[in-house]
Amino acid sequence: MSQHLRHLGPGYRKGTPGLGLVETARHPDNGRKKIVFLTAKGRDLIAKIDRLLVGPG
Repeated sequence: MSQHLRHLGPGYRKGTPGLGLVETARHPDNGRKKIVFLTAKGRDLIAKIDRLLVGPG
């Protein structure tokens, strides 16, 4: 899973850019855990997919 998140995140491997769709942050109570959230680019992609699947309005 971590490899997939790196690919979806800002950077993949040694300078290879990721897709920039998600970001991760350390969990405030447990440093071994990470919180994953969508970036603005990720939210835009979800909105486009939603419009394709559901249709306008």
